[in-house]
Amino acid sequence: MYIFRINRFPQRWGLPGEGQDEQGLRRRLFRFDLKRLTRMVDRAEHIIRCLIIWKAWRVLRDGGVTPYAGRMPSLPTGPFERRPVAPKHPLFTPRALPLFEPKPPPFRISLPEPEGDTCARPGASARTPTPADSRPARRYGRARNDDILRDESLYLRIERLDKLADTLEKRAARLAARWSGWLAAADEDKAEPPAEPEGSPRALEDFVFRPPRHLLRPLKSHDPPPDMTDHAEPDEADDLTALHDAAIRAAELFEQRCG
Repeated sequence: MYIFRINRFPQRWGLPGEGQDEQGLRRRLFRFDLKRLTRMVDRAEHIIRCLIIWKAWRVLRDGGVTPYAGRMPSLPTGPFERRPVAPKHPLFTPRALPLFEPKPPPFRISLPEPEGDTCARPGASARTPTPADSRPARRYGRARNDDILRDESLYLRIERLDKLADTLEKRAARLAARWSGWLAAADEDKAEPPAEPEGSPRALEDFVFRPPRHLLRPLKSHDPPPDMTDHAEPDEADDLTALHDAAIRAAELFEQRCG
């Protein structure tokens, strides 16, 4: 039902005319309506995310999981380096076509960590003034809600929703296998407590850090992100809250079973 609402939205609020596809599905929208549609897609993806986590727990509970042979990935320690892109072919430049085909951002089970309140650059003190030459160019004027936009990446996310909904069972089975394998490997890495008296040099030397509990934190908070529930229809907000809570509990039960 929610995917149907999303697919219908551009037909109701989109602007016909130049820039739309042959079926009239990818219509341009006012900035205000594009933000509304983005929130709807965010909510739909989060509902699917919660369903996958809940179904993964059910797969584990029913005993249909072969643990994945691997360990929980670690956070990157350095900046990500991109390969330099070769310049565009001179005969291709006058055609004004994009160099790469647009694609939607990856669909991830784990939500990102909440951002801090500070806006300071990494490694710099919050009180350190930024040199005038390194400040970004100031943009004058406010974004207008009647600006006409078309977000190709958002339309690709909309087209992906049906596929995500149709592959819930497969994705849940893969997630259950991956999580159970990670938790089993984390248990193997645990060390026995030192036999020496507590506080002795030998005990401190042999001590190995024990991984903390709650290794699985895919949703980070017990409530849905506020930007997903803002301006949502009452039925959609209720479903989102209930499924978010179910996914949180499923992740905790997952770790209790495998930890």
